[in-house]
Amino acid sequence: MKQQKDSTFHRYSLTQEESVMGLLLTEANKLVIQNTIADIADQMIGLIHDPLNLHEYFVQKAYLKGQMDALKYLLTSSESQVVQDLFAQTEQSSQSDSDFKLNQQFSSSNSAFQ
Repeated sequence: MKQQKDSTFHRYSLTQEESVMGLLLTEANKLVIQNTIADIADQMIGLIHDPLNLHEYFVQKAYLKGQMDALKYLLTSSESQVVQDLFAQTEQSSQSDSDFKLNQQFSSSNSAFQ
């Protein structure tokens, strides 16, 4: 695993396979994220609309909406057809690479017996 940096602007160079695998979420991940979205929605409903302090209300609402949008992005990215197609290609490519290596090993071992 790559060493994590503490900078917000630090980017990692990822292969296509690493990018696809990073976007895929397990069912447990999806459930936890959805529960978190529901908790945030409850918090948004519970915000107190104080006419004397509208600024604070809108700041809190925007903060919660930002959290919710980021979590929804993770869910939709994981479930997008593009990611699913790339994952299938990656799996197929990995399988082809494995088959190629097995064929090479088999050919090498057969030539040793001749």
